[in-house]
Amino acid sequence: MTFEDVTLQVPAGALDHEVAITISRASSGTPDAYVALSPVYGFEPAGLRFLAPASVEIQLPELGAAELLWSAAGGGFEALPAERRQHAIRGEVTYLGRGFAGRRAPANGRDAGSDLDGSVHEEDGSIHEDAAHGDAGGGSGSTDASAGDANLGGPLALIADELEDGRELPEAAFNGDYAFTFRARGGSGGYDFALVRGALPDGLALASDGTLSGAPLEQGTFSFSVAVTDSGARSSALELRLRVTRVVRRWLAYSTSTSTFAAYALHAVDTSSASLAQTEIAPLITSFRFSPDGNWLAYHVDGRPQDEDVLYLVDTSGAALGSARIVGRAAIASMVGFSWSPNSQRLAYLARGPLDADNRAEYTIFVSDLASGSPSAARPVVSFIHTNVSADPIWVGNDVLADRGLDIAPFYVDVRAATPRKVQMPCTSFRSVRIDPPSVACGGLLLELTTGNRTEFPDAWIPSSDFEFIAAHDGESWRLHAFDQAALGPALATLTLPGGVEQESWSGLWSPRNALFLANDGSAVHYAAPRAGGAQGTLAASEAEPRFAPNESWLALVTRGQPDLQLLLARVQGGVPQAPRPAAALVNTQVSFAPNSRTLAYPAPGGLNLIDLRSGSVGTPRSLGPAQADDALSHRWSADSALVAYSAYPDASSPSARTLYIADVLDAAAVGRPLASDDVVSFAFQP
Repeated sequence: MTFEDVTLQVPAGALDHEVAITISRASSGTPDAYVALSPVYGFEPAGLRFLAPASVEIQLPELGAAELLWSAAGGGFEALPAERRQHAIRGEVTYLGRGFAGRRAPANGRDAGSDLDGSVHEEDGSIHEDAAHGDAGGGSGSTDASAGDANLGGPLALIADELEDGRELPEAAFNGDYAFTFRARGGSGGYDFALVRGALPDGLALASDGTLSGAPLEQGTFSFSVAVTDSGARSSALELRLRVTRVVRRWLAYSTSTSTFAAYALHAVDTSSASLAQTEIAPLITSFRFSPDGNWLAYHVDGRPQDEDVLYLVDTSGAALGSARIVGRAAIASMVGFSWSPNSQRLAYLARGPLDADNRAEYTIFVSDLASGSPSAARPVVSFIHTNVSADPIWVGNDVLADRGLDIAPFYVDVRAATPRKVQMPCTSFRSVRIDPPSVACGGLLLELTTGNRTEFPDAWIPSSDFEFIAAHDGESWRLHAFDQAALGPALATLTLPGGVEQESWSGLWSPRNALFLANDGSAVHYAAPRAGGAQGTLAASEAEPRFAPNESWLALVTRGQPDLQLLLARVQGGVPQAPRPAAALVNTQVSFAPNSRTLAYPAPGGLNLIDLRSGSVGTPRSLGPAQADDALSHRWSADSALVAYSAYPDASSPSARTLYIADVLDAAAVGRPLASDDVVSFAFQP
């Protein structure tokens, strides 16, 4: 369809139902930050998403430095990749909104599209030169970029608008996954990016498309220059700084068996010391747990040696462990679970009163506040009647707890209130789906607990972590919808159940950054990619357990073959998983990616194996040993992905106590060092 000088083309299959689309001049006018080269057009219905990209073309008398600008989901406008013809600019859109042809207004009031005389000048803190004056790296160009060339879009410049002071790149974490993409404007297109001065920290690399990525292995502040060169040999360079920091998370806590039934000794290892110095924290505990921010370690002692249950806290934020302090008490054998709020500022525990003849008791949730930096004595916030329960309190927000009693519907309580009260939910079961604002799935409802907002869905639905998308199950298929302020948009993709598969066997899972949705029908794993035009397919033609790399660059599938478990790995490119390939035979399902997504660990005869994924391909597995060990039972990664700890029986021919090992992942020659051989039960790195 065409309106004035703009044309919208919607390909067949881009919509799953008939929609009346209109184009008009938007009443809002041109945003202040831009120079308009066309009217601002409004496309209705706004927010309508396409299953396949549609194209927008705007006719212009002169292109100049025109960009195709489209309303961004988070507000404002963003420049789309565009094809420039003699008198038109054309690009693809995935949803309807507002759009126009234009360019960003210069900060100094001069029209950036008018300075095409080949002179050297400064804009946005960068240096621009045409080919007649040489490139920013000190060489000389081979072609003169003529000002009369219609492809020239004004001065070539690296875009630094989003950088602090126009120089400071977003901070990087030591050995953490890092990615930043440089952009350019002006010039004749065909941009090529390169490092022209200074050095990047080891572990980072700059690709010619402007992507700076990797996992930095050096700390400090690094200064360097990046240049962009266009097809006309014009160059623009920018001096930059990148700071790489390393937050020391030194503690590894573990528990070991004792001669006392269901009681364990708690130890801590200082992983920052060359000797891996160890400290015994408590001789007899039931369980332990770090706070999400890593600053506290809580542990529960169930009546031994004293005649009461006690909850202790140890400060783990410094170079030395703090002294244990008591935050909660209960009658002997009555403290049944504890949990941290997501922001680490509250610690809750559940205590049970005496059981009656029907195995019923009054349960009370107590909360200790740590917002001031020092824990308060725990206070009761809510009580309810239930049968014999052994569970952790359920946080559904930083300030909201939820549970259910025996004879009442699920309830929630805001612990900030001077007198907290139970508020019942209109359903028989719930699950937490969002922390801010606190929200739960309550049957077919999305309940925002502190605002009272409600949204109705089909009975089975799964939100992406940021609520950008909703996967809704209608009994026959999963339908993926965009979600905007309590309303579902049109379906972006549909995964239909194969015939003969029981509905109850279907399960769904969103990837960490919500680019993919996986559906397991009990016999195969299917995917849909709502950000990639609704692309979909089948990943594995057998039952499989998926594991996503945190940055979504890889997908691991643990398939249950006969007779062995198999590990398959699929590269994710452009938001779409490629065909999975066999990577290794497994001895159990304990497979995980490092937090920086660059290494995968899996159990194997002889301990734990690692696969290096840094090159974008599957490396040769590396064994951490010991060679005579049985397969690794479980493993954990340090927060900076530099260390991995794992437990294994040291001698497969004569299983004895479970031994805890630790290995330096960054040392290609390192093997597991034994830490404890006293039958390790559980272990965790400080977050």
